Amino acid sequence: PKFFLFENVPGFLRFNKGGYLQAFLLAAHSAGYELVYGLANAVEYGVPQHRSRFLCMGTRRDLVEIDGMLGSLPSPICFGAEDIERLKLLEGVTGPEAEAERAA
Repeated sequence: PKFFLFENVPGFLRFNKGGYLQAFLLAAHSAGYELVYGLANAVEYGVPQHRSRFLCMGTRRDLVEIDGMLGSLPSPICFGAEDIERLKLLEGVTGPEAEAERAA
């Protein structure tokens, strides 16, 4: 495929003392892919739970060399842990201050 996305639990980084990660990265690179990888937490993307995941996106090397295409991991676009804490503080609170805070 032109691109692939691999997702796993953060423990994947430590399984077999990092041997599985190393083998995966080597195999994907040897198969002709440029790789971007890291950890992401679902709460930073609008999901109301902490759920960290290891993500790896592979882009076929010919697409990078010819078209300059390289995938990237998504940037957090919604709200983070601080925002969730603010929402918890506002639960059940009424009045103009709470309404102004909710509108912000």
